[in-house]
Amino acid sequence: METLNEFKNLYQLSKTLRFELRPVGKTLEKIQQNELLTQDEHRAESYNEVKKIIDEYHKAYIERALSDFKLKLEDDGKADSLTEYSLYYKMGKLEESQKKTFEKIQTTLRKQIVKQLKEDECFKRIDQKELIKEDLLDFVTDEVFDKRV
Repeated sequence: METLNEFKNLYQLSKTLRFELRPVGKTLEKIQQNELLTQDEHRAESYNEVKKIIDEYHKAYIERALSDFKLKLEDDGKADSLTEYSLYYKMGKLEESQKKTFEKIQTTLRKQIVKQLKEDECFKRIDQKELIKEDLLDFVTDEVFDKRV
């Protein structure tokens, strides 16, 4: 720790350097020739549109995956039911041991939901390139999506 102190307060003023990339030589020509800036602007605009479609797709996926799903209701003392959650939630201020039990109940309920979401066939592709190349195309042409928008 003492060796680090040797590096402190060596200079009176701290400065931040800012760097800017400027095309040099034929680079600017190539950028203009290949219309890279135009393509980049188009990609940025398209991203906003596609993001809205992906959000709708995710909503539909969650809705479908959880439509018939029910969390366990009855309390059997395993800290995994809505009855237990409701009991601890209504208590308000909890002691330390009760907080741990309540957190365990919350974690268990979350795991049940996650398990249900992962069992849906779309889950495997939700973060893959097939989502954009195939699934979204099908989703957009689907009548359900047309009615929502």
